[in-house]
Amino acid sequence: MILGPNEGGKSTLFHFLITLLYGFSPASLEQHPYVPWNSSGRPRGEGEIVLRNGDCFQVFRQLTSSPQGWLSRGEGKEKLHNRALPWLTGISRELYHEVYALTLDKMKFFESSSWEEIQERLLGSLGASFLHPANQVVAALEEEAKNLWRDDRRGKPRYKKLRQELKSWRQEMEKLKEGEKKKKDKDAYLKDLQLKREQLKEHQLELKAKLRKAQRLNPLRKQLARLSFLKERASLLQIPLGFPSSPLSVREQLAEKIAEREKQIGETEQKMEIAREKVQLFGEKEQSLLEREKQIALLEDQKAVELARRDKIAGLEKELQQEEKRGGLLASELLLLSFKQAETKLLLLPRAELKKRMEQWLLERDNYIKARARERAWPGFLQEEGGYRATKIVSPAWVAVLLLLGGLSLGGAYLFAWWLLVPGAVFLTLAAAYFAFRAMVAWEKKNAHKLASEEKKRMEKELEKLKERMLQKKEYFLQALQDLPLARAYLEEPGELLLAELFKLQDIARRLMDIRQEIKQLREESSRFEEEVKKAALELGFEAAPDPLETVFSLKKSLEKAAEKQWHCRQGQKELEELERALHKLKAEKQTMEKNLLYINNTFSAWGEGDVEKGIELYLNQEKARQGAEELQKHLEREYPDLDLLAGEIKETSSSADSWLFSDGELAKAEVELQELEEKLRQLAEEEAALRRELEILESSISPSELVGKGEMLEEQMKEAVYSRDKLALAASIIREADRSYRQEHQPDVLLRCRHYLEIISRGRYTALYLEEEKGQLLVEERDNPFPVPVKHPLSRGTLDQIYLALRLALVDHLDQHQEPLPLFLDEVLVNWDEKRLGRGLDLLEDISRRRQVFFFTCHHQLASLVASKAAAQLITMA
Repeated sequence: MILGPNEGGKSTLFHFLITLLYGFSPASLEQHPYVPWNSSGRPRGEGEIVLRNGDCFQVFRQLTSSPQGWLSRGEGKEKLHNRALPWLTGISRELYHEVYALTLDKMKFFESSSWEEIQERLLGSLGASFLHPANQVVAALEEEAKNLWRDDRRGKPRYKKLRQELKSWRQEMEKLKEGEKKKKDKDAYLKDLQLKREQLKEHQLELKAKLRKAQRLNPLRKQLARLSFLKERASLLQIPLGFPSSPLSVREQLAEKIAEREKQIGETEQKMEIAREKVQLFGEKEQSLLEREKQIALLEDQKAVELARRDKIAGLEKELQQEEKRGGLLASELLLLSFKQAETKLLLLPRAELKKRMEQWLLERDNYIKARARERAWPGFLQEEGGYRATKIVSPAWVAVLLLLGGLSLGGAYLFAWWLLVPGAVFLTLAAAYFAFRAMVAWEKKNAHKLASEEKKRMEKELEKLKERMLQKKEYFLQALQDLPLARAYLEEPGELLLAELFKLQDIARRLMDIRQEIKQLREESSRFEEEVKKAALELGFEAAPDPLETVFSLKKSLEKAAEKQWHCRQGQKELEELERALHKLKAEKQTMEKNLLYINNTFSAWGEGDVEKGIELYLNQEKARQGAEELQKHLEREYPDLDLLAGEIKETSSSADSWLFSDGELAKAEVELQELEEKLRQLAEEEAALRRELEILESSISPSELVGKGEMLEEQMKEAVYSRDKLALAASIIREADRSYRQEHQPDVLLRCRHYLEIISRGRYTALYLEEEKGQLLVEERDNPFPVPVKHPLSRGTLDQIYLALRLALVDHLDQHQEPLPLFLDEVLVNWDEKRLGRGLDLLEDISRRRQVFFFTCHHQLASLVASKAAAQLITMA
């Protein structure tokens, strides 16, 4: 029975016990959740394992850079590293956590995967990692069978794919027959296309020859006529000397530059105004502030000191309140006065004198207690040492037997034989020795009682003296505290605790006196700082704020602004000088530009007979014609290296009787006809190429004999798929039936055990537990109810916990019935049980604890007491 509060270490012990069995998980110092906080700590522990046959082993586990473990018995020692104990074969850590280590959150049915694993382990594959569960094998076989053939139309099994391929094969056979016929027709059509294409090519060559000469000379003739017209227009105006080669761009640039100079002049004048304003910002007040810069800097340094002083005062006041509260609480327990009333008196307490008087009082009290203990123990001690118990060495019944034997021996000697006198004499001598010994013991006892009575009277007198001295020393100690009325509990039996508490109160009173003195001194310093700040503000013409820190801040800001204004004033003077020079230069440049613009405008006005815009238009037309003539001349010379010969040929052709080969209309008509011929030839070529590709495809297709062999192969594969599917379905059916039979043979053992435990807990109300395989849920059979009830809501939480506990107890019994019984861990699993079922559950746990060790964890004292008393558990309380 492990009892402990929350955060008391129960969970740590819970995980340590499992670690002792299975090793560390995780096996890393960085990841393990129970590594000690101190950097040098290492999780470690050891325990003793006692087996069913009485063999005892010691187990040690430690986690350093790698997990370590030893299993030892006597002098023998075996390395475990991080392996589980050898008696845990077949019970993995996960299975142990799921079944043997129960917490309240695990009181529910297993997840489907966990239940399947537990069933497989229960039904034969325990510890065989290379075997697969029967349900997985059946599912795999059925899935493989469905991939081969299915009786429904869902999915794409192999048989269905083969049937579709066979259908496609039949369609290919039909296409192959049609392709042979098409091949003959396309060969004849290809020959007709080739003949028609040759005829069109001959007509195309004739038309190209007629167009070649016209296309060669007609464009040049038009361009030469255009060149002559442009040269004539480029010689109309007379350009004066010194006139710009690009007057319009120069005129536009001059206008833009003049506007830009005007804008720059305006901006410069605005900047000069701003610079003048900067110069005027710095006045006498700013000058006065700068002259007192050192004084303000000194106040700024003292500001930080004042802030620290205020923080210290606040901390001291808070400490003052805490100490007063602490002193008040302590004084309310010791004194009949409040701490405030007793504070002055506490300061006057003589520590050394009080300690001396306390030691004298305690010494006399100890002497009195020891003397009283001796006085009470003296009579019994005297009886013990005086031989009182010696009278019990020989029982009176044995003495009677000795007398009887002695009389019989003497009578026998008188009547029968004289040799019986010897044993008779021995028996009577022993009886006489006994009576003599009793007489001696009685005499010693009488003397011991007399001595004890005298010693007791002496001790009582000494005890009275010691008591009187003890009371005197007590009174002497209390006289030193007459000004401090103590509580009644401390007056009756003052001790060292009282003295320690009084000295603690005295320390608090002294600390309070020191704090108040320090606060007073700090506030006086703050007052002096405030006066100094007010005086500086008045001298500088500022109104002092209620808070001197605000005044210092205001002076500091004003000083910074004054320095900034002084810097701006100096910068403004420099800028003003530079701007005046720039303004003079801009005005001179503007005047020169205006003169050049007037010359260009007068020239354009003369060309346009007084109209500037007309003159510009005439100039633009002439320039356009000149540039066109130059560009056309360069183009013709570049395109026609023999330009002079071609021009002569054109001149001769123009003066001949035939004039020109084609007019523009005839030339266009011939070009259209040529394009149509080329399009027809292209279409014929594409049609011929497509026809050739079709013939190649028809010739390269599979032969009829090959296609027939493919069909036979597909039919054989379909038969094989059906046969393989039947084999797989038969194998799955056999395995499923074998698994079902095996489960019926083995699983009832767990359910019968669970039924037994459930009947004990519920006192016969629930009589059986079933597992519904299809839905994977538990059903419980209730007395007086013919229908099983699902193990879920609306059953109460306590009933569900009881069913799940019974199921796990049954699984535990079944899992390790042929090996060492493993310990069972129960953490708060009975908190939802009512009083009656809790009692029966504890009886059941007591019975189970006779077969296996049971650890019960809880934080409830009442439950722990009940478990410890009713189940005869060993109670371990954790701090």
